[in-house]
Amino acid sequence: MGYSKDKVHSPITQAQESYHLNLSKVPISLALETELNRIWVSLYNGPNKNIWIYQYRQHGFKLHNDFNDYLRQVAFLYNSINGSNLLSLLDPNQNGYSFVEVYNSLRN
Repeated sequence: MGYSKDKVHSPITQAQESYHLNLSKVPISLALETELNRIWVSLYNGPNKNIWIYQYRQHGFKLHNDFNDYLRQVAFLYNSINGSNLLSLLDPNQNGYSFVEVYNSLRN
């Protein structure tokens, strides 16, 4: 078990850290990678996979133990949202929306 001045790492945390360090080596199916390259493109130089890894490390691992499960969920959620329907919920004559108004429109 490793440790630092600030906290003690459990073996699970060490395993997670090892997994996170090797995400660039985790294979992604060609179909999923093609879809993600279409819908989730990095604005920075470098492979799109870098932003996917970054977001997984920051947020995704809290809900998904597996990087590929996370990526499949991202693609599923993106494809389940119909942008035209979302835009139709907005009134073009209104000058701005509060967070609550947007949230309630999307929830409905």
